Amino acid sequence: VAPACILLVITFAVPLIYAFLISISDSNAVIDNHFVFIGLDNYLSVIKSSKFQSALFHTCFFVVTTILLELVIGFGIALLLYREVAGSRIFRLIFAIPLMVAPVVSGLQWRWLFADQYGIINHLLSLINDVLDMSRIESGKIHLEEKLCSLPEILHGLCNILQADIHAKQMELRVDTVDVFDEEIYCDKLRLNQVLLNLVSNSVKYTGAGGIINIRITERVGAPAGYANYEFSIKDNGIGMSEEFVAHIFEPFEREKTSTISGIQGTGLGMAITKNIVDMMNGSIKVKSEQGVGSEFSVSFTFRLKSEMKERPEIPELKNSRALVVDDDYNTCDSVSYMLQQIGMHAEWTLSGKEAVLRTHQAITRGNPYHAYIIDWLLPDMNGVEVTRRIRKEVGENIPIIVLTAYDWSEIEEEAKEAGVTAFCSKPLFLSELRNCLLSILHADKEKEEEAEGGEITFHTGRILLAEDVEMNQEIAVAILGDAGFTVEIAENGQTAVEMLEKSEPGYYQLVLMDIQMPVMNGYEAARKIRQLENWKLASIPIIAMTANAFEEDKQEALQSGMNGHIAKPIDVDNLFGTLGKILKDGT
Repeated sequence: VAPACILLVITFAVPLIYAFLISISDSNAVIDNHFVFIGLDNYLSVIKSSKFQSALFHTCFFVVTTILLELVIGFGIALLLYREVAGSRIFRLIFAIPLMVAPVVSGLQWRWLFADQYGIINHLLSLINDVLDMSRIESGKIHLEEKLCSLPEILHGLCNILQADIHAKQMELRVDTVDVFDEEIYCDKLRLNQVLLNLVSNSVKYTGAGGIINIRITERVGAPAGYANYEFSIKDNGIGMSEEFVAHIFEPFEREKTSTISGIQGTGLGMAITKNIVDMMNGSIKVKSEQGVGSEFSVSFTFRLKSEMKERPEIPELKNSRALVVDDDYNTCDSVSYMLQQIGMHAEWTLSGKEAVLRTHQAITRGNPYHAYIIDWLLPDMNGVEVTRRIRKEVGENIPIIVLTAYDWSEIEEEAKEAGVTAFCSKPLFLSELRNCLLSILHADKEKEEEAEGGEITFHTGRILLAEDVEMNQEIAVAILGDAGFTVEIAENGQTAVEMLEKSEPGYYQLVLMDIQMPVMNGYEAARKIRQLENWKLASIPIIAMTANAFEEDKQEALQSGMNGHIAKPIDVDNLFGTLGKILKDGT
């Protein structure tokens, strides 16, 4: 029995040791011996025809070897023992157990070693996806599809994808824009997303817990008419790279062979794919890195712009008024201050929350107060909510305070509103978003003033533009509004709504009721287009979202796109007319 037990231990120990040696070895000789051992030596020259095969073998054979050897040897030993003690029923029962347990133990060992410890399945899938991408690129099967895209949507989507990894590693994400005034571009959105996600994911992967990731989007001068130059910079304070490796970083299956990254999974294809896509998009990519300091990737593109007259960004109601920007990042302060100047305000900035409170007190004492505040959520001396609470004690309730953040603010939203925060804006902040946010706040303030002065608001009937693609919803809305005396005109999608409003005279429509989920152009995009119309009277028309999306984040997105209110479907008649009553003015 004792020798049999020793054999059972060896059964499970030897394959693991053998597989481990394969996994840690960088020698092709080990792979050669492995193939000879399993009888595939005749195919070795074909199988090892590229670096891909070597990468794939190191990933797969650690799993396959362990499972196969344990199953074969485990079954063999168990069967041998069973036959040796066939004369005894008790021993027959005892040694039949390994026959049943061997596959289970093998599976558990595989799961523990790979699924939990190394995530080898995800790694293998990533490798396969990357290889397929490289194959399509090299065979010329990838074709760019240039469509009209919104830079704010692309960048906010990227930040949303990164949130989980950033939060898990307790990292700091800093995102800002510099001089980005052309936000509507023609490009392949999918490929631009892939390039940026590859670069930022690498920064997250090779930066330790508590590290800092900086993303900056800059619009450069010098582009031909109808085009704009953009530079996307991704910088981290991670482990960095050697000069020797940087020279080969865009070659397939290249990974720096240092002890620092030996435990970090990767296929060695991400940068090669990124470089190929950048070249296809007629862009350029540069990298600067220093071991132990960090890396910076810079990608430059020239994109075609939407051919239409740009609106003037000024907001007449805020012209020459003062604003204070509070952020611990100098670049964000400089960028947001410049945006406020474009809107017509006099902007100042500070890197400290405590200094912001002190400046507020001094401004009020001197009779020259600030009329708007833009405050970062995460400040080193105190958070944005606390800064808001202290400023509110100085300025009262009427001054707008906007909190900036690159993170999900839903957890602190209730506390922030209690502290006096007027609105949230996501980083990176673009000029159109800041302008739309300020316009929404101004409209809301006017409505409150009218309600306070006139008591219960009454409104006259007029013409409403309804953007709705579902025929049944159109009929319901027309019936409800028609019974109240309104005239309703229907647009089947957001694009049609923008065109109908643009062709109309100011005052022809009193208000726009905007569905969100529509073909051709959704409600958010349509609202942004309306706010960008050259005729400021048309651009300032009240817009109410009318949608089944009733979550708080949907309401915030509606406000950020320039809408004035939100009505949930199915339509509550009292709520509908209550909202209309708060927005429409007497005599309009």
